[in-house]
Amino acid sequence: MMEFSVGNRADILKTVIPFFDANPPKTLHRYLQYQSMRNFLWDSPPGSTDSRINIDWLSGFIDAEGCFYVGICPHPNMKTGSVVLPKIFVGFEDKETLLQIRNFLGCGRIREMKDQFFMFEVSALADCKKITQMLPPLRTTKSDDLLRPKRTLDVMSIKGHLTETGLKDIRDFKALMRKVDELKI
Repeated sequence: MMEFSVGNRADILKTVIPFFDANPPKTLHRYLQYQSMRNFLWDSPPGSTDSRINIDWLSGFIDAEGCFYVGICPHPNMKTGSVVLPKIFVGFEDKETLLQIRNFLGCGRIREMKDQFFMFEVSALADCKKITQMLPPLRTTKSDDLLRPKRTLDVMSIKGHLTETGLKDIRDFKALMRKVDELKI
């Protein structure tokens, strides 16, 4: 797979939007995603606190730019010898967009990575669970990647990750998830 990325708002407004206005996406789902993104960028001036984000826009954005991750790390103080760390990542070049996502969701943090690339990250169990429950089904292969973290979060909500059986279930879910190497870290 190849990816072409334009993160500068001015370049998107000057180049990308006119291209897709002249050559709209063919499927209804992608067309609606494009229209939502276009309206958000076009109607919301840089630095604006007036957010055009809604759950459908966010679903498409996470589908395109996001990643669901479950880390299992050794931890000698845990009964199972491991700690489970769920995370939702969204990487993007435009910090303002990520700030609006954070404001919309009311959780998470933003870190500057390298080369003016920013990462929105949610790691609190309750926040990850809230986000995965509010998102409608994703339309790409990431749909399965969302179901597995939902199952992991369900296991964690009932403290199942603190048992050998629950930890095994989480490891099984994790083995089926796509790799994090999609992230531009």
